[in-house]
Amino acid sequence: MIITLREVAKASGVHPSTASRALNDRTRGLVNDEVAARIISEAERLGYRPDTAAAALRSGRSRLVGALVPGIANPVFTPILAGAVAALAREHFALIVADPGRDGGSAFDMVQELAARRVEGLLLATTLGLPDPCIELALARNIPYVLINRGLPGLASVVPDNAMGMGLVLNHLRGLGHRHIGYVSGFAHLVADTVRSECFVDLMRAAGLDADLVEEAHSFDRAGGLAATRALLARAPEMTALVCGNDLIAAGAYDAARERGISVPDRLSIT
Repeated sequence: MIITLREVAKASGVHPSTASRALNDRTRGLVNDEVAARIISEAERLGYRPDTAAAALRSGRSRLVGALVPGIANPVFTPILAGAVAALAREHFALIVADPGRDGGSAFDMVQELAARRVEGLLLATTLGLPDPCIELALARNIPYVLINRGLPGLASVVPDNAMGMGLVLNHLRGLGHRHIGYVSGFAHLVADTVRSECFVDLMRAAGLDADLVEEAHSFDRAGGLAATRALLARAPEMTALVCGNDLIAAGAYDAARERGISVPDRLSIT
């Protein structure tokens, strides 16, 4: 049974408008502390939950943010989405997640659907280049947006320091004595992967090491990692360490090593 605000007010012995103010963080200060505490206690006892749809109609605000994530099973997105949910919850917002898949073919349709739900912001982790119809729609609808894991000039974005990360992993591998190191990227056309690949090549050359052991997985999944690592091992059997674009690619690299009877990490280190 759905408990209404009117029932909470009746149980608390107050007018519904007073109950509404007491149950709203922004207006609770307008209600006597003792009365507010009583109303909150009754609401909890009855199991009251605000009607967010009705509140949205009254205020004209959905308090929803949409996230477009290509490949929600990719573990890289788990902490990102968890952080977004936590941050939004503190401001009484909820997150809607849409997954257009690896190719991103339905990304624009999904952004249109999110816009139709009157989201108040967008987190875009798409892999599209410019012009990006998703960004253009956000601009046309005046929806604030932030790009995730994709930095583009002049656009709001949150990205890791890919150059620093590549430097750290190569320093670690070289410190372990590795000299024949390969790199499996996801998509060569992505800004993040371009930065990583360029840093890999520059740092390997600066160390006087072979910088040609780079292979594109054409995806961020296990199958792509398997195919790319097979290719690298075929042309560079002397390779002793492999840097991977993400954990799923690394899992595919492990599969490729196992196929060849290569022990990990004794014979091949995978990061």
